[in-house]
Amino acid sequence: MKILRIIGLVAFFLFSFVVGLYLTFPWNALKDRIAIQLAEATGWEVEATSLEPSWLTGVRIQGLKLAPPEADEPLLFDEVVARARLLSFLTGGMGVSAWLPLGQGELDVTLARGSDETTVRAKAQGVELAMVPGFAAFTGLPLSGQLDLDADVTLDRQDAAKSSGRIELSGSDLELGEGGKVANFPIPALRLGNLDWEMDIEDGKVELPQQQLRGGDVDVDLEGTVDLATPVERTTMNLNVSFRPTPEYLQENGLIEALLNNINRAKGSDGFYTYAITGSVKHPRPFPRRR
Repeated sequence: MKILRIIGLVAFFLFSFVVGLYLTFPWNALKDRIAIQLAEATGWEVEATSLEPSWLTGVRIQGLKLAPPEADEPLLFDEVVARARLLSFLTGGMGVSAWLPLGQGELDVTLARGSDETTVRAKAQGVELAMVPGFAAFTGLPLSGQLDLDADVTLDRQDAAKSSGRIELSGSDLELGEGGKVANFPIPALRLGNLDWEMDIEDGKVELPQQQLRGGDVDVDLEGTVDLATPVERTTMNLNVSFRPTPEYLQENGLIEALLNNINRAKGSDGFYTYAITGSVKHPRPFPRRR
């Protein structure tokens, strides 16, 4: 009985200590510190309305705003639940997992950082792009439709050529609304259809075998490679992007057909207009290339 009493007193002390720590911990100061560190690491503007504890190893962030310097509006997240991964800390690294509701779907992310590499695992299910606050302004593309993602990537921070992993991306009923732009060029409203893309990363190179977008107003093919580099701005691309509007879409949009006549040098015998995109991700260089 005496042993049970001692165990009970120790348990009560630990419980009281944890509760007291949660009640008195300066969570607002921690919120500001995390925002500053994220901003310094990414170059983005980071803000949050509040931060509070969630069980023993987690925090709940509300009103999270993320905005890169070029964005007209930030990405907005009503709630993010993040939790420390104790095993990573015990082995000398850093690990965190996060869950957040996103566009009527959800996103789970796990990040583990060791001495030389960072592993990112992300899974998104049922994300309605049009319901993601700030997405259209953030990307310049008023997209709608449902998106799923399954990614497992290991990035070598010292030598990007050692990075590896796999990314699976699928989308259904994708549409581009009015007001879309790519590189400041306006894009008409389009039904984009469906995609089911798979990308492997080996020796720092993202392999893109012929990926397709079908079932909408335009057929799109994408193939090539992306060579990862550190910093990210030095990452280079060697891609071929091909598109072919459907006859029905051209009949309904005579202006588009007239505009396409100005780029006939990019049109192949199969009706696809093809452009090669090379250079860095920061300064891509497109030029016509018939296939």
